[in-house]
Amino acid sequence: MIKRKFHTMQRFSISIIMTMVMPLAFVLPFSSFSYKTGAVVAALTMTNSLPRSTKSATWRIALNIGRERFTSMPSNWASSGARMPLVFQCNFTDDHEIIPLDDGYVRYTGRNGEVVKPVVKGNWSYTPENQDFSFTLYFPECMSRNDVSLEADTTILCQGKLYTVQDMKELNGVFYDARRKTDEAAKDVTDITKRRMAPKKWDKEQEKWVKRYKEDSMFVNLGKRLKLVMATREEQSKSSQRPKDAMLSLDSGPFPGIGVDNNVFIEKGGTVKVVKKGGIWSIMGSDAVVGSWSAEPVTGKAASYYRPTY
Repeated sequence: MIKRKFHTMQRFSISIIMTMVMPLAFVLPFSSFSYKTGAVVAALTMTNSLPRSTKSATWRIALNIGRERFTSMPSNWASSGARMPLVFQCNFTDDHEIIPLDDGYVRYTGRNGEVVKPVVKGNWSYTPENQDFSFTLYFPECMSRNDVSLEADTTILCQGKLYTVQDMKELNGVFYDARRKTDEAAKDVTDITKRRMAPKKWDKEQEKWVKRYKEDSMFVNLGKRLKLVMATREEQSKSSQRPKDAMLSLDSGPFPGIGVDNNVFIEKGGTVKVVKKGGIWSIMGSDAVVGSWSAEPVTGKAASYYRPTY
């Protein structure tokens, strides 16, 4: 009887111990796995991302390398008219760095298929007084497509214009004000002819047809025409100071540390220069122009291709 009770208590104790140990045996391996996996993911995230203190914006850069009009180039460089398009995404950071994405590689199509070459980060600068914007990138390896080429150890300098949304509002406001003054001056000049060609009216006292409106003096009319000429020139001047919509990026995008709302437009058709370092460019008196560039923000929004005509 005593043995039976002892065995019963022993089995009961073992069951309690197993009940407590089994969950731990099941959970601990997965906890270790989760911890290790999380450590690996965290390490990869730290490697492929920017520091937490750094703000950045992603833009798609399109370089169009080739011979440009009205520029001095080596006679055998891109003489066929061929181009070498290079399109890749970059992060512009608030510490004035431009960091290529896609693990720092650029891809383009050559004669034998896809060509993959490294591109190294550079720096960007912006002058708000005149909207001048520029950045550099470094290509450590030679790149070529037909007779267009960039030598190894080449640094390019991309120059252009960057406008904040507030800049565009101010430039458009100045232009619209100048256009309103032109419209008013044009109306005054048009009224000269309208008043002169208006149908005559019957004068009961003189019993004859007389002019409906009294004409201004020749000096007054001359002043109105001169005012129109001056207003037209002012409108043209203000219009030339603002970029046309078709020459801007299709949409505005964020840019770290620039503008009130950090949204900007980048003008198309900027110049790409090779920073003089010798080689085939040593014959050039200054940095050689080797193409043009444009940029579009990577925001996930659908781009609008509608452009107003005014």
